[in-house]
Amino acid sequence: MSKFNYLNGKMKIWKLKLLTLIFLFSLFFVSDTHAQESVTASYQVESFDSVVKVEKDASLNIEETVSVKFSGVVDEFRRPVPTKYFWNDEEISTIIDLVSVKNASGKDLKYKTSSKDDYLTIVIKSKDEKFGSEYSFKFNYRTAPLIEADNLQNEFFFDVLGTQWSVPVKTVEVSVISPYADIVDYNCIAGTPGTPQKFCVGEFDPENARFDSTNNLGQGKNFVIFLGIDKNGNVEPVEGLEKNKLWLLLNWKYVIVGLGVVLILVLLIKRLMRGKKILIRIKKK
Repeated sequence: MSKFNYLNGKMKIWKLKLLTLIFLFSLFFVSDTHAQESVTASYQVESFDSVVKVEKDASLNIEETVSVKFSGVVDEFRRPVPTKYFWNDEEISTIIDLVSVKNASGKDLKYKTSSKDDYLTIVIKSKDEKFGSEYSFKFNYRTAPLIEADNLQNEFFFDVLGTQWSVPVKTVEVSVISPYADIVDYNCIAGTPGTPQKFCVGEFDPENARFDSTNNLGQGKNFVIFLGIDKNGNVEPVEGLEKNKLWLLLNWKYVIVGLGVVLILVLLIKRLMRGKKILIRIKKK
């Protein structure tokens, strides 16, 4: 075999490896690190109560009580927590810091999490915790800061429920506590995203707001709340370096894929340059 044919063969192998790496990066980019099992639900959510506290750093501390009625044998219960959603045409992304999962008596429950389709799904297996015919789950988690400032007020948007419930959610009640800045405005949207549905009502005073559903939700219907917070209060949205850290946390997959593509391109260019130099030397000989 001539040196020229040998080099051509090596370049083809290297290009095949490159395409394989790009394919693997694409899989990582569009898929989840955890496989999500399909599940047939044999329960319905009787009530969904959420208490949302606005912290000084503009993050939200959420405590949820989900009361469920089971029928028959159920293998697991899932709470899908949205990490990306919309208010009108505005896209909102956040991260979820899960603090605890408990039952009604305060006992810590075993759970697993999976991330897929802009949701963090909390999975509780019945083999770890026997579900009665009626059972309550308590979830506590924090979100990344969601507040954005306009000229008159700080504003935040929060999807309380998400659309990924496979069962009906009969009633949703949301209580918002804002101890560090007055609430000056509010609104809510509940129903199928992209439609004019508004299956919710609300009211507020300077320190508290309350929202209630007026129809069954779940099964493709979400519940997004909006609050305006007085800019003269003590709630400070993240800025500068902290805002950059938040951006990295929200977009780390994009960053890794981007760096990987750049690294592959650099290696490819170096390899091609090296191959050209060798071919020039061979031709000179």
